[in-house]
Amino acid sequence: MSAPTLWFLFPFLFGSLSMLFSEKRNLITILSIILCLFLAVIALTIPINSMIVFGNNSLIFSSSKEILGRSLTLERSAQPVLVFLFLFTAIWFFGTLVVQVHRFFVPIAIMDVALIVGVISVKPFIYGAFFVEFVVLLTMPLFWVQRTKSGDGILRFLFFQTFGLVFIALGGWLSASVDINPSDEFLVTRAAVIFFLGFIFWLAIFPFHDWIAVVMDETCPYISGFIMSLLQFSTLFILLNFLNTYAWMRSFTPIFSGLKIIGTVMLLLGSVWAFFQKTLQRLEAYSIVAENGFSLLLLGIKTENSVHLLLSFLIIRVIAAAAWSLSVKILSGNNNVTIQQLPGLLIKKPVVSITLLASFFSVAGLPLFAGFPLKIVMISLGFSQSVLIGVMTAFGCWFLILTGLKMMISFLSPGDSEIFSRETITQNILLIVLILIMLSLTFFPLLFNQFISNLQTQFPAFMVY
Repeated sequence: MSAPTLWFLFPFLFGSLSMLFSEKRNLITILSIILCLFLAVIALTIPINSMIVFGNNSLIFSSSKEILGRSLTLERSAQPVLVFLFLFTAIWFFGTLVVQVHRFFVPIAIMDVALIVGVISVKPFIYGAFFVEFVVLLTMPLFWVQRTKSGDGILRFLFFQTFGLVFIALGGWLSASVDINPSDEFLVTRAAVIFFLGFIFWLAIFPFHDWIAVVMDETCPYISGFIMSLLQFSTLFILLNFLNTYAWMRSFTPIFSGLKIIGTVMLLLGSVWAFFQKTLQRLEAYSIVAENGFSLLLLGIKTENSVHLLLSFLIIRVIAAAAWSLSVKILSGNNNVTIQQLPGLLIKKPVVSITLLASFFSVAGLPLFAGFPLKIVMISLGFSQSVLIGVMTAFGCWFLILTGLKMMISFLSPGDSEIFSRETITQNILLIVLILIMLSLTFFPLLFNQFISNLQTQFPAFMVY
């Protein structure tokens, strides 16, 4: 038995077979939840590259498997992220039991998660970009049948993701040449520029940022929330892997200077755009743009502490996205929700309102929420680089908090909300569980930091600064 077979091939085949029985939604969903929890428990309890003894028999739990001429390798350092991925997916599948989603969502979602495991495990790692493209192609039919508008945003999504793949693949090919001749500055610069152009398309960096708002505005909020969370996670993972692998890249100073500038600008622009949005989905989209700016800035600072913060933010973002997407789905079904519809919502639907606020403030960094201590350190790191970066970082944080306060004021304002869906007991229970998970990141910081430290061991190049 090999780890890639268990965490990649098995869930992918299960998702493929589930497509044939997708009309039995509850059965497929429950079986998928059981599978995800089982895989998470195995990742938590059984070390990779160990011998499993049962009775008089034994089994070697190996780390590698060859598939189509490529090696898939999962080391012990990957087990924390496997635990998180499958627990995260199980939570999203629980959500499909309390809200109505397309019958193909669960089968496609479990195949997508298996492909993200492929991103983590494939060697050479640059082939992970092709797994990301497979995620996009698998998701396209689901986005298209669930669209509420013309579908322009979905086509842009496909275009920019595919364009990003082309540049990343070219950059990876040039990187092999740089390894042979790292003294060629022109070749180094060309490889770095081409490679990072791919990430500009994937991470919705200005001026190629509008696709994320449009696609989230015209698709099911629960499906788009899940897919965007997975894609942002895998994109930043590939970027970290790239910098971890190539020493010449880590020593190429202009890259990190550019990351700091781009990250700071995107943080400020994304937070300002989020403040002026009129719908919850577009607000979330520009919040993602701002948080991507945070990630790029932290990566540009290039210290062990900054990478620790990056991974911490990434986990918080994924958990908060689950709570946000479920709340918006409960409010709106497949339709979008405008801020003008929300006055009086806190009185009519208190659990949904509190979940929306808790998820947004966890990411924005309001005091007493999970993101607050991280954002304080983030601002300090910004000022350590320059006064301008520190000021822009602080303004970006404040604009995100002001956006959340603006939303809270709308919830508290007197009025008769036009949202007619009703909360059910099961919906409230799941929302409360998600709120408790987000709060636990604040009240048990040592456990959270230990998990992030274990996650960071996959990038040893960032453990030496």
